[in-house]
Amino acid sequence: MGKYFAFLCFYLSLPLAINAKEGDIEIIAKKTKPSIVVIKSKGRSDGKEALGTGFFISKDGLLATNYHVIGEGKKITLETSDGKEIDIASVYAFDRENDLAILKAVNPSGSFLTISDSSTFQDGTSVVAVGNPQGLKHSVVTGVISGKREIEGREMLQVAIPIEPGNSGGPIVNLEGKVLGILTIKSLVTNNLGFAIPAEQLNKLLKTSPVSIPMKAWATIGALNEDLWEPIFQGNWRQRAGRIISEGAGNGIGGRALLLSKIVPPTLPFEAEVWVKLKDETGAAGLIFDSDGKDKHFGFYPSNGQMRLTKFNGPDVYSWQVLRQDNLNSYLPGDWNHLKVSIHSKGFSTFLNGQLAYEHMEDFSASKNVGLAKFRNTIAEFKGFHVSKKLRPVFPDKDFSTTFNTFFTNLEDDKKEDPSLVEKILKNENLTKTIINDKIKLLEKKTSDLKVLQADIFHRSTLSKLNKTISATPDFSILEAAFLIAKIDNTEIETSFYLDEINKMKLKLGSKIQPDSNIDQKIKVLSDFFFLEKGFHGSRQDYYHRSNSYLSEVMDDREGLPITLSLLFVELGKSIGLDIYGVGLPGQFMAGINKNKDDFVLIDVFEGGKILSKDQASKKILEINGRTLVDNDFLPMKNKQILIRILTNLSGIAKKEKDNIGLIRYLDAIITIDENSHEERGNRIILLAQNNQIQKAIADIDYLLLKGPKELDSEKLNEFKQLLLKKSSNSKDN
Repeated sequence: MGKYFAFLCFYLSLPLAINAKEGDIEIIAKKTKPSIVVIKSKGRSDGKEALGTGFFISKDGLLATNYHVIGEGKKITLETSDGKEIDIASVYAFDRENDLAILKAVNPSGSFLTISDSSTFQDGTSVVAVGNPQGLKHSVVTGVISGKREIEGREMLQVAIPIEPGNSGGPIVNLEGKVLGILTIKSLVTNNLGFAIPAEQLNKLLKTSPVSIPMKAWATIGALNEDLWEPIFQGNWRQRAGRIISEGAGNGIGGRALLLSKIVPPTLPFEAEVWVKLKDETGAAGLIFDSDGKDKHFGFYPSNGQMRLTKFNGPDVYSWQVLRQDNLNSYLPGDWNHLKVSIHSKGFSTFLNGQLAYEHMEDFSASKNVGLAKFRNTIAEFKGFHVSKKLRPVFPDKDFSTTFNTFFTNLEDDKKEDPSLVEKILKNENLTKTIINDKIKLLEKKTSDLKVLQADIFHRSTLSKLNKTISATPDFSILEAAFLIAKIDNTEIETSFYLDEINKMKLKLGSKIQPDSNIDQKIKVLSDFFFLEKGFHGSRQDYYHRSNSYLSEVMDDREGLPITLSLLFVELGKSIGLDIYGVGLPGQFMAGINKNKDDFVLIDVFEGGKILSKDQASKKILEINGRTLVDNDFLPMKNKQILIRILTNLSGIAKKEKDNIGLIRYLDAIITIDENSHEERGNRIILLAQNNQIQKAIADIDYLLLKGPKELDSEKLNEFKQLLLKKSSNSKDN
C-alpha cells in the first residue's frame, strides 16, 4: 500500500463536513446497531486475539466482513450488540483479492442491513460507520465519502472517517441506513482518512457460486483431529504444537469434560499414559479408562493437589465412587506429571511419575475406550498420550542413571549438619548470608549449565536421527526428515505419530479413487480431499510464523507455506499413483504433475490447488520477483534441496528476530544434510565465536581449510583461527 500514500496528502485538506443532523445520526445508529456483530479470531499465538466487525445482510443469517478479519484457518466467534454469542455454520463465500468474506450464522436475530449501489453516491455524501475500534464495541462515527480511488489495482471508496483496529469489516451506511461500503484500510498519513470496499463488490460476491465451507473444515488452527478424538460433555478442547489444552468447564456435573481417543485399545492387557499439567491446582485433569463412551469410566488424576482414583458410575456425583485420594510425594504441583495405568483382566495398577500409586481389583471382560478428562474451570495441558500393549519406559533404570551421573561428578554431595559449627554460624549471620548468596549464584550457574547441556543433548540427538534418515537411501523418507526439522525447536514432537496420521490420510484418500479414474479425476479428488475435506490452506496473515515451516504444526493447524503444503500434497498424490513432485520455483514452491509425455501442469498449493501451465507460472514468478524462468526451473527438486529450503526459511526468520542460538541450530541442520554447505559453515563460525563456542568454531575453520573451496582466503581464515586460540587460552587462564 505504500506506493499510493504520497498522493493522499492532497486529500487531507478535504473538510470533514457532516451534512446529517444529530437526530438523523441517532436514528441511523439505533437502526444499524442490532445488525452489527463483534468478530473475534484466534491464530497461532496463544493469548493474542484479533478483533473486527461484521454485519448481517440477510434475515437467514448471512453476514459480511473483511476476509482479513476472519483469517483463514482461525477459530471465529460472533457477539451481537446485546452481548449474545452466535455460532457460525460456515464460511459462505470469500474473495481474497477484494478482502471480502460472507459467513452463515446459526440462529441469527433477524436484523440485517440493505446493500445499496455505491455507484449512485456523490462526493461529499454523509455516511455513518458502526464498528469496534480498539475494542470499544459498537462505536458510532460520522464522516463523508471523498471519492473513488484506485488502490493497488482495486477500486476503493475514500472516506473521511477515523479507522482503528477493530473497525475493519464494519459497514458505512448512508442517511437511509443502506450499506455503501465495508471499511478495510486505514491511512498511514492521518487518523481521519480511510478506505472502504464498494458495496457492489459485495453484491457480486453474493451472486457467485458460494463455497460454503463448514466451520469444522475452516477453523483448523487449534482444532482437534476428529479422526483421533471425540469430545464428550463439550468443553473447550484445542491442540497447539503437540499439546492438547482444555479451558473452561464442560457441561457435565462438576464441570466434567471428556476427550475420548478413537484409537481402539489393544486386547487386554494393555497400558495407557499421558503427561498433564494444571494451571490451577484447585482443578482436576488426567487419564480416564474403561469408558463406555458416556458417563461410566475410571479416572486417575490430580485434584486439589492430591491424587485421586475415582469410579464414575453415572452422570451425577451421587453415582461417583472415590476409591483413593492421597497426598503423594511424587506429585509435582504446577509442573508436568506423568500418569500411567496398566490394565489387565482382573484389575489395574496406576503410576505417578514412575512410582506405583494405586492398585485396584476388578473384572474386565474386554478393552474399552481410553482418553482424557478435565473438571472445573482450571486450564489443563496434556502431552504424550499413548495406548499400547507395552509402553516404552519413560523414567531411567539404575544402570542408565549411574552412567548419566558420571557427567556430574563435580557437583557437591549433600552433607549432614555439623553441630560444632552451628554456634559459629549463628553468631555471624551477615557473613553466613554472604556465603549462602554466593552458593545460590553457583547453583544457579550450575542449573543454567545443566539446561544448556540438556538442550545440546536433545539437539545432537535430533541431528543424529536426521543424518541417519537422509543417509538410509537416496530416496529417503522426506516426511520423516521434515518432522525431525520441526523437532529441532520442539523436542516433544513424535515423528511416528505424525507419520501414522499421514498413512491414515493416504488410506482414506485411496478409498475415494475409482479403479478407472484418469489423471484429471485423481487430481480433482486429491484437491477436494486436501483443501475442502481436510482444510489445508496457505498462511497469509502469519506467513513468517515459524509454525509454517514445522511440518508437525502444518499438520496440526492445516496451515503452512507453499513448500510445506506442497510437500504433503505431493506425498499424498504419490500414494494414488500420480507422477507428482516438488518444483522449487524462485519465490514460490509448487507441485508439478506429468499428465503425459507432452502435458505438464503445476499445482499452486498455496492458492488452494490452482492449476497453472508453464507460461502462467512464469508470468506469476515474473510479477513476484522479476525473475524470468528457464526450463531447468521446472525440474523436480531433490529431497535434500527441499529440506535445506525449509531450513533457509527458518534461518531467515531467526536472523530477522536476532535469534542467534536458533540460527546456529538451523545452520547445524543444513550442514548435517549437506556438509559442503561452505557458506553456511562460514556463517556458523562467526556465530559460534560470538556466542563463545570457540572450540566448535575452530573445528569449522579446520574443516574449511581442509575441504573448503579453492577460492577460500586461507590466510585470513588462519589469522582468525589464531585469534580464537588466543581468546580460548586467555579464558582458561582467567
